[in-house]
Amino acid sequence: MDRKNPIKSKACFFVGSRDGIFYTQKNLFMTFQCFKVSVNNRVGVGGSEPDTKPARPFRLMARLNSFRHASRGIFYVLRHEHNAWIHVVATIAVVAAGFVFHVSASDWRWLIVAISMVLAAEAINTAFERLCDVVSPGPDARVRVVKDVAAGAVLVLAIGAALVGLLTFAPHLIIP
Repeated sequence: MDRKNPIKSKACFFVGSRDGIFYTQKNLFMTFQCFKVSVNNRVGVGGSEPDTKPARPFRLMARLNSFRHASRGIFYVLRHEHNAWIHVVATIAVVAAGFVFHVSASDWRWLIVAISMVLAAEAINTAFERLCDVVSPGPDARVRVVKDVAAGAVLVLAIGAALVGLLTFAPHLIIP
């Protein structure tokens, strides 16, 4: 195959892989870019260098759109994931307990880190699950393992957060 000649095709998509060489079609001219991913994951080793585009200029509206997209993702998780609802209820309970017991600033730091990590892990788990559902809509043992591992990561963080909460609130709950 001659890499310099354009391919007459109407679609732009990932074409495939053969012997570690990945072929992709790029832009409306549909010219093939060939690059090989080496052992240390550097692009361009053993093939032609891919086109490099200059960085786009900073635009405030683009940054604001990034926040809008991120907010849409957070609301998606909160609307569709039952476990996220449980985490939000636990977050509300922990914040309320923190105000009731007047926890110190250093305790608040640990609580905020624990809460943030669990909620972020739940969002990442949801992203993995949705991606797996797109890649393999039917039952697949490999996809099940990926989903189980992602859910296990959330569980590990939730247990760690519960321990942080226990260590934070135990002194306030023990009657002297």
